[in-house]
Amino acid sequence: MKSVHLADELEPGVSGISRRKLWSRILITVGGIAMLLGSADPMEGSLLILPGSGLVALGLFVGRAERRLLRDWVWVFGLIAVGVVAPDFTNAS
Repeated sequence: MKSVHLADELEPGVSGISRRKLWSRILITVGGIAMLLGSADPMEGSLLILPGSGLVALGLFVGRAERRLLRDWVWVFGLIAVGVVAPDFTNAS
């Protein structure tokens, strides 16, 4: 049984995964976990949901995902940002 170390995965020639792809997977995973944890309490969890969706969009950008998928996630991030900021403007008066 061959053991694979994280350092081996960073070299594209050894395991076939590039640094860009590895970072993309890490960002998407961490962002997804943050959004999942934030959804337990949507009001207070918005502080986790917003950066989580940003990390997913960043991970897709770093991983050079399809343009359409990246565009959709940027829209998701923008709509979440508007939803998080909107309650502050309604209480401004």
